[in-house]
Amino acid sequence: MNTPTREEIKKSLLEQAATIGIEGIENLPNESKRLEEIKRLGILEADLSEIQVFNNITQLCANLTGSSLSFINILGSDVQQCKVIYGLNEEQKYYVSEVPRKISVCQFCLEKPSEPLIIENISKNSLTEKHSQLEIYKDLKFYAGIPLVTSKGYAIGSLCVVDSEEKNLSQKELEQLRLLADSVVNLLENNTNLPSGKNDDSSSRDVKPIETKYYSSACVLFMDFVGFSKHAEKNDPGELLEILNTFFSGFDQISKKNNVVKIKTIGDCYMAASGINSHSNDYVYNICSAAMNYLKLIDAINMQRELTNKDPWNVRIGIHTGPLIYGFSGDNFDVWGDTVNIAARLESTSQPGKISISEKTASFLSKSKITEREIITLKNKGEFKTYFLESL
Repeated sequence: MNTPTREEIKKSLLEQAATIGIEGIENLPNESKRLEEIKRLGILEADLSEIQVFNNITQLCANLTGSSLSFINILGSDVQQCKVIYGLNEEQKYYVSEVPRKISVCQFCLEKPSEPLIIENISKNSLTEKHSQLEIYKDLKFYAGIPLVTSKGYAIGSLCVVDSEEKNLSQKELEQLRLLADSVVNLLENNTNLPSGKNDDSSSRDVKPIETKYYSSACVLFMDFVGFSKHAEKNDPGELLEILNTFFSGFDQISKKNNVVKIKTIGDCYMAASGINSHSNDYVYNICSAAMNYLKLIDAINMQRELTNKDPWNVRIGIHTGPLIYGFSGDNFDVWGDTVNIAARLESTSQPGKISISEKTASFLSKSKITEREIITLKNKGEFKTYFLESL
């Protein structure tokens, strides 16, 4: 019997999908830019299976999660290419190495590239229950995919593990998969012959481009002084600046000691981040520790102010953990992304002298004392479960 061509395999899978009623996701935001990233890296033409480190990563993913299969998948406009496969023999690899994107499970990673996609049972999940009727999925149940997001912030595919048994993953296992997915992207971006990027437009020759880097998980902190306008009314501008300088200088020292990066000050607001300057797994703990030390510094300064009958100062703090983009040009840098916006809103809904943290941040602090707050509504984000951090 002749082995079918890959085109014949894809045609057969599409016919099965049409019979079952499987429809792929469409109208993805930034799809054209996402495809430009794939083209920039030249990944669709690359044979990653010949590079040992990628094979090592898929094997490690399977071992870490106790899964039988692991894949590095790249998702083009209408095709999914399984670039590296662990757990299948050569014949099986041939049949799944290239499939229509509309029947892939990894396509759903593109809808929320900032989050892992966990499906405990493919046949019982609303996204994939029809997929379980396809021949290539009939013996599979569990799926966990981590989006592969480039330095420009676009998802090009996924690093996933699959198993025939229904299961779930711990926070630690998810964090390990995330770090391995980051490693895959880093290897792709640093071991590919990139286009020169030259631009003949003379108007842009003297403009230094902003360099960016995507972090799949980092922590952002916002801290704002409560009642600042009243302090401004009671103090001369020079005295006000001196007070702020005292606080901010102290915050800077605490940040440095806790391996936290100060991003900037905006008026009376202090913004910092962790997880963007090192590979330490303690980045959430570090920024929370810094936050608690900020409060201790404020208490110490207020004790001195009380001796001279001066009004005390207080702050609200908000911390969120998630993906962000860190960009810099020369000595100037900033961070962007939904994580930044959510951290700012956590701060604005916090209370004086309190550290408000998101549920995602709390998941990294299992040995800390936290107090569950009422569910709050964040502007443009809907309902959000938050906590007050009491101690580490």
